[in-house]
Amino acid sequence: MKDSNLRKKLIKAKLVILLLFLCCLLFAVDLPEREGYHWEEFKESKCFFLIPNEWKLRKEKKEETFSYFFTKENIEENGSYSVGISVNIVTGLKKTNTLRFIAYLKEGLEETTEEFECSDLTKVGPFYKYILNYEKECDGILIKMHHILISNINTNTMYLILFESPKSEYDKNFKIAEPTLMYFGIDDEI
Repeated sequence: MKDSNLRKKLIKAKLVILLLFLCCLLFAVDLPEREGYHWEEFKESKCFFLIPNEWKLRKEKKEETFSYFFTKENIEENGSYSVGISVNIVTGLKKTNTLRFIAYLKEGLEETTEEFECSDLTKVGPFYKYILNYEKECDGILIKMHHILISNINTNTMYLILFESPKSEYDKNFKIAEPTLMYFGIDDEI
């Protein structure tokens, strides 16, 4: 019971932080600096993230999806990464499909993943937020994943933010990725 209450408090705190940064964006307030990180703005999708200075950035655009990758490894050289954050912003979804997608993802995980943790669906303004944590095996390596799904029901836009790392290094890597997962801003009109 304590874990559930703690999780709810953490989710509420993250939503407050998200709203704070949305206000900063709206009113053109300078964003706070954090040693070892820098702010990266993505004008094409009207969002910004606090990214570790040492991590690599890759951008892609396919149809209605903007994709950003913040990774320890260079995707261009390696063709993939084992530690990093992917952000996918899917625009142009049909009405109500954004919330259905969250339910569909949760159901799929329940069927394919033995253990996973999920938060309650929370709402702040036009945004619905849902967090999932689970593990899966890839090429013989156990990978731990942290999903943040945000849906804007007014614009029918879905934000999929995923941190992944080998489980053996997850705690160390999550400490580096956590500011990125907590401090970001998204425009509520895209």
